[in-house]
Amino acid sequence: MVRSQLRVDMFTLASVLTAFTSLEDLSGGHQFHAHLVKTGFHQNPHVGNGLIDLYSKCQVSMLECRKVFQEIPEPDSAIWNNMISWYSQNDELSEEALDCFKQMQLAGHRPDDGGFVGVISACSNFSSPSQGKQIHSLAIKSDIPLNQISVNNALIAMYSKCGNLQDARKVFDKMPVHNTLSLNSIIAGYAQSRRWAELLILFEGILEKTNITPTGITFISVLSACAHTEKVDEGKKYFEMMNEKFGIVPKAQHFICMIDLLGRAGKLEEAERLIKTMPFDPRFVGWMALLNACRIHGNMELAIVAANECVRLEPSKSTPYVILSKMYAGAGRWEESAAVRNLMRDNWVKQEPACCWIEV
Repeated sequence: MVRSQLRVDMFTLASVLTAFTSLEDLSGGHQFHAHLVKTGFHQNPHVGNGLIDLYSKCQVSMLECRKVFQEIPEPDSAIWNNMISWYSQNDELSEEALDCFKQMQLAGHRPDDGGFVGVISACSNFSSPSQGKQIHSLAIKSDIPLNQISVNNALIAMYSKCGNLQDARKVFDKMPVHNTLSLNSIIAGYAQSRRWAELLILFEGILEKTNITPTGITFISVLSACAHTEKVDEGKKYFEMMNEKFGIVPKAQHFICMIDLLGRAGKLEEAERLIKTMPFDPRFVGWMALLNACRIHGNMELAIVAANECVRLEPSKSTPYVILSKMYAGAGRWEESAAVRNLMRDNWVKQEPACCWIEV
């Protein structure tokens, strides 16, 4: 087009930027950016939006995106919302996402569903839900016509992450339509709050009353709930249901949840058989689940096997050494307990200190 001296407009240039973005061709994108600066098109909001997409998807520093944004004299709603969305995807830039959202409104632009989803996601990174509640109120007043379900899903995730499960459930119950993300968000909220029994009641009700299809992620939370409530029969039922009803092939994490379930319920031999026959490497997490179960139920013989596997896989982790040493000591086997501590010292392994945090 250029060689034929045909007129090039902002839509053509934005399409070229989309091609660079799809190919993740950062070098070519940089050269094209230089051409845009020479022709002055870099100040066009439509073209600038394409540049921000390019640098964001190529994982360039957000400083580069901010520079592009600042060079646009009159950014439109689309580019404001795009900046909020990209800021929100970096946990360390949550404050910037919130500030950008406020600046957008001061500039006279209305946030769309993408902007709301972005700023609500950013609010999830704050320990207090007060900012998120303010955004929630604004979303209600704004009466977003498009993709309301995505905003509600973001609100459920935000309230859940902030520990406000009551408001998360209110949002979920008031939604006229749900999708798989809605289900995963509310189920994850109950899991984060460790309200396992209520999680199972909710999940069973959703299976009976809706056509929402759960995913592998959903079943990780559900199987974890069965493990913490020691509901072995229900856990086995859901594990089989994954493939038989929903065509979901269980992955390593699902098998590890089952090992945890069987172990907590005291079915240690069954847990050992599963860990040895599962089609995945159980890794450190799987053997650690079995070791914890042995600690709870006092199975020293199997604990030694599990601890040795844990040490083989992660020799720098202190937890297996500490558990096994304490189990030996509890059984009055002081020499073996001291030997484990000495092995820990010889391997330069230090016990991780416990920690907690509070909001002042």
